[in-house]
Amino acid sequence: MFWTRALLLSFAVFLAFLLFYSGYDKQSGTLDFSLVARILSFEDADFSVDELKKVFGLSALVVLSLAFLPGPLSYLSPFFAKFLIYRKPVGIWGFIFLLLHALPNLGELIESHTFQDMLGLWLGVFAFLIFLAMALTSHKGAVIRLGYPKWKLLQRTGYIALLLSVFHFVLLELEGGALKVRPFAYLALFLPALTLFLKLYVMLVFGGERTSYEEHFGLVKKTDS
Repeated sequence: MFWTRALLLSFAVFLAFLLFYSGYDKQSGTLDFSLVARILSFEDADFSVDELKKVFGLSALVVLSLAFLPGPLSYLSPFFAKFLIYRKPVGIWGFIFLLLHALPNLGELIESHTFQDMLGLWLGVFAFLIFLAMALTSHKGAVIRLGYPKWKLLQRTGYIALLLSVFHFVLLELEGGALKVRPFAYLALFLPALTLFLKLYVMLVFGGERTSYEEHFGLVKKTDS
């Protein structure tokens, strides 16, 4: 049930970016869904792949942010604690989107780029490696092998990866010192920024941390905060 709901949420995010990001005509400043049809038809394979990898990347930023958000929000209100159980399935779907974004970009790492673009690409690589480590250890067996404190530390680096992903996005979209993106793309900046702000706020104000794998994913009720 949780994985199905996470899939539906993730697909809804992907569909929203496909329609309102890729379906946005930059020249006219209006929505033109014929652009979406052109992407899905693959009549111009290079154009379709380029647009889809952007959609997967932006969707990954939003979905991964949604996976992180229940953590800090649950400290602010008990209402959000029931969403902790969605952290893992939503996070895994977010990583799958990230993987689909990253694979077509591998060749760009060996191409000639400006310093700004190369910095953006390598920040993306570091973020991907952190998310990969998180995905590979998002099970109880990894907690047993690493011990909860080390496992928790590894999972917490996901916030660093989220920040690096934002820098990756911004650096690749900066032109002449200005961010040149389609309007709907700002959602992929706002939500990670909100997530990181809330995490920092909770760390400064509450300070406490969850003490078990079950508590981390909302599998037991938290009684000490």
